[in-house]
Amino acid sequence: MTDDSKEFAFSSVIRWLREANFVINEEKSTIVTSDFYARTLLPDDPLHPIELKSSPSIGNGILIQVKLTLTPNQIATITNPDGKIKSDIINKFPSLVDSKSLVLNGDGDEIILETMLPFGSQPLESKHELIDLIIQHATINY
Repeated sequence: MTDDSKEFAFSSVIRWLREANFVINEEKSTIVTSDFYARTLLPDDPLHPIELKSSPSIGNGILIQVKLTLTPNQIATITNPDGKIKSDIINKFPSLVDSKSLVLNGDGDEIILETMLPFGSQPLESKHELIDLIIQHATINY
């Protein structure tokens, strides 16, 4: 995929989010290096930002990241006694299992939920699928 195509795909995603009333509160583009970044908020949840990133250094797609703050009970539910996230945690996120690129990074009372969407993948071709996927990330319940 050409750099122009990547820029167009990322710009389309940002446009779709705006059309769905997401608030884009930060946006950066470096065309020369094909680095794109946006920070957005759900229309009804200004406390949980969603970051969208695209860069050759992270792969050939758009990375969606959501940082979730957990209560001590939630941490106990998803971690082993040694504090590492349980390998079966994917069962707690059945709506994201199909993405195959779900990554959980645990640190203290927060986890970062990540999904890489390769350029040309179905969610990047469908406004409604993409919006649904982003909403699922930001509204996960344990």
